[in-house]
Amino acid sequence: MESITFSADPESFGKIKTRVEGRKMKLYIKLNQQETEGWNNIKQAFTDGNMSDDQLARIFLFRGIQGMNDDLNARINSMTDEEREAALAEFNEETATEETATEETATEETATEETATDGTTK
Repeated sequence: MESITFSADPESFGKIKTRVEGRKMKLYIKLNQQETEGWNNIKQAFTDGNMSDDQLARIFLFRGIQGMNDDLNARINSMTDEEREAALAEFNEETATEETATEETATEETATEETATDGTTK
């Protein structure tokens, strides 16, 4: 049996667009001819043609996320206590900055809505 591969340069792989709407994220991937053939070969090998593209893509996506999560946990577990503390402090600082920015944006949006509703600024 021949080996089945799906190789692509991550820098030029397809054209990927994402759109996030609330809790929904849509991924659009435009593959070139070689990538499409590779996808079809992988799909046939994994599913014998008995699975939709959506189902297979979902499996690959979540297995990829799990693999990345496992890698991250391994990196964290290999850190010294000092490195962990520094990373946690940086994370907490970034989170606080993001929360402040989100609150400021929400306040600005509320003020804009109030002005638009009655034509006056409150």
